[in-house]
Amino acid sequence: MVASETSGVIINIASINAIVPAEGMAAYCAAKAGVDMLTRCAAMELGRFGIRVVGIGPGFVQSPMTAAATSLPGVLDAYVESIPLGRAGTPRDIANAAVFLASDEASWVSGATMWVDGAEANKGYPVLGNFIPGS
Repeated sequence: MVASETSGVIINIASINAIVPAEGMAAYCAAKAGVDMLTRCAAMELGRFGIRVVGIGPGFVQSPMTAAATSLPGVLDAYVESIPLGRAGTPRDIANAAVFLASDEASWVSGATMWVDGAEANKGYPVLGNFIPGS
């Protein structure tokens, strides 16, 4: 984008695990925190070129990525109980945030991560070890 002198928007996908720790997920949480910081630093570095850099931090979204975890009895219910809006997210919820962030309506948004999580980050994360036999 810089080389072609093209302005635009870069959307990074983080996770609420950038700001919410989860037992047994140290590497994942650290990686997602890195995505959040990369978003902030890249916005500083690329803004002068007309490039906005934003992030989306999804909470629990029912998707193929979460299917294995939610196949364990009680896990889906535990996630939903940790979400104040009372439901799991959908891929469409994340897509809607991306469309907004890429739009002209968000033309002064840069260097920020939007937490799309039904307020889950405010309440915490279920202890997934409670659902693994022998843990």
